[in-house]
Amino acid sequence: MELVVDPDAYVPGMDREGNYIDAVVSKTRYPRGIRCPCGSRKDKVYEAGPVFVAHTKSKCHQKWLEQLNVSKMNYYSETIKQADTIHSQKIVIANLTRTLENKNHLIELLTEQLGNKNSAVATVTNLLD
Repeated sequence: MELVVDPDAYVPGMDREGNYIDAVVSKTRYPRGIRCPCGSRKDKVYEAGPVFVAHTKSKCHQKWLEQLNVSKMNYYSETIKQADTIHSQKIVIANLTRTLENKNHLIELLTEQLGNKNSAVATVTNLLD
């Protein structure tokens, strides 16, 4: 069996003003290749180097980067909403885990009682014979 390794997603850098800019890409940072989320070529995996640098100069990539800069505050509000959702989901998972543990414990007790009852019935039937 062979291990499949997915390429990393490209993350743009930020300048001093907080605007997204294209970051320097190196093979050490992206040894498995890069998948750009700009949408120009959905399943294309780029190797770190001149081919990816050429991609970052494309119109589609530049438009995506511009859109990121326009909607920065939306990403911040989305992050807050996602943090709230994650917190709620952790509570739900904890409650479900607790319920599951209680039910498993109940099943063990009932199975044990059923086993005891069967052995007692077997003893009684043996006495009547």
